Amino acid sequence: KTMAKYKFLYLDDENDETPSFNFWPNPSNGNIHIRSSQTAKIILSNISGEIVNEFLINPNQLTELKELPKGIYFLNCETSAYTFVKKILVF
Repeated sequence: KTMAKYKFLYLDDENDETPSFNFWPNPSNGNIHIRSSQTAKIILSNISGEIVNEFLINPNQLTELKELPKGIYFLNCETSAYTFVKKILVF
């Protein structure tokens, strides 16, 4: 059996080393900008669970996803410190 280990981040956490992750705009017209303070593996999947895009992002690198078709997507971000998923709407 494989066990997954997760670290949850809280907004009121007093740890100044909390990594930052930003993506914008959401909702989007099909172009999304992504930036992380740490190296991160990004997996973008559609509402059916199919992987649309998968890539690594370096610290403070600005990455753009362009011309995404309309729909609902899930942006999975994995770093050595945390993992989370965010929903993105493209209209």
